Amino acid sequence: MQNFLFVYKKDRLVGYLNFDGKQYEFVYDSNYLSQSNAKPISLDMLLTDTVFVSEKIFNVFEQVIPEGIDRKLLEKKANYDISSEHLFEAIKKDLTLKSERLILLKYYFYSMIIAHEDMHTKNLSVLTEDNKIRMSPLYDIATTAVYQGAFHRETALLINGKDKNIRPADFYKLVDLIEANKKRFNKEAAHILFRYTHNLPEYFDKLEKLPDIIFYERSRVNRTGRKPRFTKPISFAERLRRKHQQRIKQLDKAGWYKYFN
Repeated sequence: MQNFLFVYKKDRLVGYLNFDGKQYEFVYDSNYLSQSNAKPISLDMLLTDTVFVSEKIFNVFEQVIPEGIDRKLLEKKANYDISSEHLFEAIKKDLTLKSERLILLKYYFYSMIIAHEDMHTKNLSVLTEDNKIRMSPLYDIATTAVYQGAFHRETALLINGKDKNIRPADFYKLVDLIEANKKRFNKEAAHILFRYTHNLPEYFDKLEKLPDIIFYERSRVNRTGRKPRFTKPISFAERLRRKHQQRIKQLDKAGWYKYFN
């Protein structure tokens, strides 16, 4: 094996991960296998001295491969180079509990609602608990709509071929794909939308009370080629408040409020 990575678990060397340009390989360290308390790294990679081989990266490593040179060395497909449908097809093979599939949908719906255009494959993880695979707590989640340099997408991974103006008919393709209970998801999604619309503004008011949190916008570059300049600053709370109102109008136009009424 060449160009391999050492795989550790709680400071113990577990094995080695390699990519030779065509396929991925993983093998457990012989010393780790000899330990009485050794445990497999995933349910589909039981303890053995046999080399595991796959054309795509093993699911257990997708979320933990480091950034930088090591990531470029091993990764075959970019985090953004798949669609949401591909992601859901892959994850539903392991995420068999209906309750966990519902949690995945709630995460994904919330991310779309707040316009988190950096939601990619590394923002979702699963945990193995009592021989069952569950969704990990949501992390690295925030709206990107407040940033002037953002692309104003609603998701990084296409949903029904779209990353903007995602309508109920688009999102519910994921609900059908993962075979979730629509009635339960409708209830959860309506609750998320309600809280986003009516409860979130309370936190903008609280932010306003914090000192020295201001937001600067840049003017657009004109045809003379002049550099952009900073405009008059506004509070970060006010910036969030304005973008929140814009997002509500977008969601209304896309038919989300009408869908749940």
